[in-house]
Amino acid sequence: MARPRIVRTKEEADAIPIDQPVQIALTDDSDVETRQQQESENRDEKARQPEAKDQQVVDSVDKDDESRPDVSALQKRIEELERAEKLAKERFEAEQKRADEAERKRSEIQTESGRFQEEALQAQYDAIVNALEASRAEAEAAERLLERAEFDADPKAKSDAYRKLARAEANITRLEDGKAAYEARLQAERAKQKADVPRVDTFEQAIANMPPLVKDWMRAHPDYMTDPRKNAKIQALHWDVLDEGHSFGTQSYVESMEQKLGMREPPKKVEQREEDDESRQRNTVVTQAPPTRDVPSAGTGKPVSTKVTLTAEEREIARMSGISEIEYAKQKLKLQELKRNGHYVEGTR
Repeated sequence: MARPRIVRTKEEADAIPIDQPVQIALTDDSDVETRQQQESENRDEKARQPEAKDQQVVDSVDKDDESRPDVSALQKRIEELERAEKLAKERFEAEQKRADEAERKRSEIQTESGRFQEEALQAQYDAIVNALEASRAEAEAAERLLERAEFDADPKAKSDAYRKLARAEANITRLEDGKAAYEARLQAERAKQKADVPRVDTFEQAIANMPPLVKDWMRAHPDYMTDPRKNAKIQALHWDVLDEGHSFGTQSYVESMEQKLGMREPPKKVEQREEDDESRQRNTVVTQAPPTRDVPSAGTGKPVSTKVTLTAEEREIARMSGISEIEYAKQKLKLQELKRNGHYVEGTR
């Protein structure tokens, strides 16, 4: 799976097709500089007044309460996005169901129409065969009349017999040509019906019961379904991913599977340790700036951009909710920070 393209503005995001994921690069230099300055002042203050530690703890709590974002407003926004996501999924499933039903009806009508066409041709062919047999019988009767007229030396009867024989033979020639033509049409119609029989798509049938995200992934990587060795590999990895706590069909499930297959770089352990250190520092340091995922570069002192990946589904939800992908990425980042700080727990309302 291709790595998502990095965008920094709404215009750049709009230029990428909605069915592709993007990575939003968010940078806030002012927040980083403020945090660095505040951390420096806190270290100086701690060195000058070690005896005032208890009071500083109280001040830190008060300041943290003042700077803490409006959790209720953000939670309300999250609930709105969740409702929009649920509505989008329901619409997608309804559209898919209607499309499947329309395809089934189209196939039934096509099969029924072909059957009627073949039956009509067969009836016409049978009528020609019957008429041909009748004309042959007429020719045989005319020959017998001709023999009788010659035996009786009856010129008039002999002339009538010749006319009947000529008419019967002309009908036989015409009907034999018609029979050959209908035989060719019947053969062509049967070949067409055989070619038009809907082939069962074994691939789509195999992934029919999978969640939408997994279906899309399998369609993008069909070799993991058709190649026995690759299929066995992802089946084995499936249980490893579930053991990690990822629910089948979620974005985290797909990302973990791609990491194990070597399609995606695993998360850096250094970053995880830094987040753990930040979490411990929030519990022990007297005064701490609001948490952030940006860390200043050792070489330039400038902040490194925070990158937030939005899936195609999340991009669609953002547009349905009437907000830009940049704003959606900021809300998603805030939610992650709230979860890390214990201000928001999934499933609570």
